Amino acid sequence: MCGKTVRVLTFDIEEWFHLLDLEISRSVKGWDKFETRIHDNTIRILQLLNEKKQKATFFCLGWVCEKFPEVVKMIHDAGYEIGSHSMYHQLAYEL
Repeated sequence: MCGKTVRVLTFDIEEWFHLLDLEISRSVKGWDKFETRIHDNTIRILQLLNEKKQKATFFCLGWVCEKFPEVVKMIHDAGYEIGSHSMYHQLAYEL
């Protein structure tokens, strides 16, 4: 690999409310009440990658896999690598 530059493209498949920086989104139990954009945004990413003929790895939050298995299947069926990004985020000081 001497002299070659390797670039790796990854995507974290999660929602804005998974960040845990807002009091209203800290409880996993409340996540179902928020509007999600996972499906549409993933389709958009897959279309762009296909147009540009780019490879990528998708790190999916377990919560997303449970709620949107069709999104994970869509990523898989498009031929992309899928990795785990934990079940859901937790604040380090609450572990």
